[in-house]
Amino acid sequence: MTSPRQLHDSLVFESWLASLPRWLQTAAADLIANNRPCTEIEVKALADLAFAEVTQPPVPYRTVPVGHFTSDPAGPTIRIRGIESPVGINALSPGAKLDFGAAGLVVVYGQNGSGKSGYARLLKCATGAKAASPPLGNVFAPAPTSQSVTIRIEREGADVSSLAWDPSSGPVKALLHAHVFDTEAARAYVASKSTAAYEPRRLRFISALVDVGAAVKAELVARKAQFPQVRPAIPPELAATVLGKFLTSPPPTTSASALQERCARTPKHEEYKQSLERALREPDPARRLTDAKLLDEALHKLENGVAALAEQVSDAAFARILEARLD
Repeated sequence: MTSPRQLHDSLVFESWLASLPRWLQTAAADLIANNRPCTEIEVKALADLAFAEVTQPPVPYRTVPVGHFTSDPAGPTIRIRGIESPVGINALSPGAKLDFGAAGLVVVYGQNGSGKSGYARLLKCATGAKAASPPLGNVFAPAPTSQSVTIRIEREGADVSSLAWDPSSGPVKALLHAHVFDTEAARAYVASKSTAAYEPRRLRFISALVDVGAAVKAELVARKAQFPQVRPAIPPELAATVLGKFLTSPPPTTSASALQERCARTPKHEEYKQSLERALREPDPARRLTDAKLLDEALHKLENGVAALAEQVSDAAFARILEARLD
């Protein structure tokens, strides 16, 4: 019976679940409804829901049933009704049959070598019990034979089905919650060190929910890698600025209006832009200096040329020409 303290803790836990993002609430509801991890298709659907929740809220979603964690878990009632048709196990006859019936208590007795220990080993292996040892083979058989047995299981007090089981395949999943306790199990618990492996129900549920969240994150990261990069290249000298950091890795919830507000030019930016434009319109000082030097050299050559020409047309030059003709 649920105590007031357990009821309070369960209500707090369910209230916390109701505060999670809608896609995560849907994942929690699916874990409860399906009683298994999410499939790849379900993970993709949750990724779609997570993306839609950010880009186009509100979106339809599922919630955890109210009171689910306040009540005791009610799993299916399973009873082992019998073991029959053993093959290759001890000296048990292939037609042997051990019927447990529907009573709450069954006593199995017999002489030494009648097969009691063989059936006990079968039960421990089928249920995954502590200190389980594999069933022994039939040493009297002319050749080794593969082992098998049929286990009859009753579900919910009515449905009885037969399950063919190979001991080498490991415990039967439906019987993992059954407890088989014998002398060997007692020695294992008392004489050897055991690691506690109990995980509370809610903690076990959170672990499963964390696994789903990791799978959805991996799906979203894979989708993100397929998107083309359309953000502008940030100059290295501006990468450390506030705007540079924002454009390099904007928050996932950034809206178009927030982006425009961040990238809007302030009066200070406009003044700086105009000063740059004025500087760009002015000639390059280095180029102007080079042009001035070339002009100076050209003027110096022109001056020398004019001086030479003036010398050639001077009065003295004409006098020399006249004297040369008279001679």
